[in-house]
Amino acid sequence: MASTCPKCSGEMRSIIKSLSARVGPFSVKSLLPTELQEYNSVEIKICAACGYAELYWLK
Repeated sequence: MASTCPKCSGEMRSIIKSLSARVGPFSVKSLLPTELQEYNSVEIKICAACGYAELYWLK
């Protein structure tokens, strides 16, 4: 079930990315502030029509 954009009622598309990816000797998670390091991935929802975006931290 696709969600709708709160701004223009367009279709929201979802992308989920893991925070365990490595950047050289560091993990992406280790570069985040301490209060965000408890999360394992991030979900980004972007409206296909207007570009409105929402970010959700996932455990």
